[in-house]
Amino acid sequence: MGIRELEDRRLQAGRYFKAGKTAYFVEKRFSVSSTTAREWKKRWQDGTLKAQKQGLPSKLSDQARDKLAQKILRGPEAAGYHNQLWTIQRITSLIHKDFNIKYKPRSVWHLLHALGFSCQRPERKPRERNEKAIREWRLKKWPAILKKGLYSKQYSVS
Repeated sequence: MGIRELEDRRLQAGRYFKAGKTAYFVEKRFSVSSTTAREWKKRWQDGTLKAQKQGLPSKLSDQARDKLAQKILRGPEAAGYHNQLWTIQRITSLIHKDFNIKYKPRSVWHLLHALGFSCQRPERKPRERNEKAIREWRLKKWPAILKKGLYSKQYSVS
C-alpha cells in the first residue's frame, strides 16, 4: 500500500471520528490495532492525519544541495582528484571539506539518490579494442552467420 492509500485510510477514519464513531469502531472497520486507531483519533484531533515528510531534515540546505550537484557534475578532477571517478568516500570528503558537514557514506548514498544521481560503473575496454573491426564484423560477418544458421537443419524451426 502506497503513502497515498495509507493517507486516504486515515482521512476516512477522520470522517468516522467526525461523525461521532469511536476508536474501537475504526479499529474494527479498518482492521488495525487499538493503538493505531487511538493514534489516528489523536492525530485527527490535532489536525495531522495527512501524510508527513518522513525522516530527519537534511543537513544540507536546498542551496547547498544545488551547489553540491554542480560540483559533482563538474567532475572529480575539478575537485582535485586525479581521475574521472566519483566514489561515495570522495563525495563524503567533498561535503565535509566544502560545507563543513559530516555525513556517513550510506547517508551520502541516499542524498545522491535524492539529487537524481545513480550508481554507475566505469566501462572497461581493452586498449587493443578495434572499433572499426568490430563494426565491420557486426555489419557483414554476423548477418552471414545468421543467414547460414537460419537454413541449416540443426537450427531450423519445424
